[in-house]
Order: sequence, then C-alpha cells, then structure tokens
Amino acid sequence: MPYFQQARAIIKSLNATKADRKWCSLVQDDDLGSELMSGVDSGMKQVGKTVSERTTYKRGATDFSSQVARLKGANCDTVILGTTLRETVGTLSEARKIGFTPQFVAPPPPTAICSRSSVVP
Repeated sequence: MPYFQQARAIIKSLNATKADRKWCSLVQDDDLGSELMSGVDSGMKQVGKTVSERTTYKRGATDFSSQVARLKGANCDTVILGTTLRETVGTLSEARKIGFTPQFVAPPPPTAICSRSSVVP
C-alpha cells in the first residue's frame, strides 16, 4: 500500500480511538516525506484536524536533537514519522534521552512483511 494511503488509514484509525490528539510530524525532506505528508494532510482533512508541528530532516542525517526538541516544545502527543529505519532509531533514541514520550507512528517500509501493528508504542 502506498505511503499516501497508509498515512490516511493511520490518521483515521488513531483519531477514532483518541480524538483529542495533538498531531505532529517528522519526515525526510524528499519524495518519501512528501508522499507521506500528502496522505497525512488528506487524512487530517477528513477528520477535521491539522498537524500542529511539522519538522523535516535531510537524507543521511544522524543528529535529530533539534527536530525532537521542537516536537517536544510543541507538546505533541502523537508524532507521525516519515523516516527510514536508521533515522527512526535515531529519533527514538533522542526522544528517550530528553524524556519526550509521545506515541510515535510509522508506516511500515514497502519491502516489509508485517504481521504486527506498525504503531511504535
């Protein structure tokens, strides 16, 4: 399933379980991030919400301290990630280091075979 459709489904599903979420995003600054955010924006429009804080990173980045600090400063409780595996680990590590504990949500990579939820607790 394309990232656009995955993102719309994630928004719809999570909004149904907790409608008062403060949504934020961290995505790669390229086609991956653009496609995912198009789906996020479409899903948000369907549920009558917006993304409160948006941040990006350049492909190959290894330091996510400024992005994570920005998301924490915005009091995000749900962060949708448009990140590759290495960048996801870097983001979660930085969040843990500064005590930022939102629900992180990431669609599975297109090559993944998933039998479990892609929502990261």
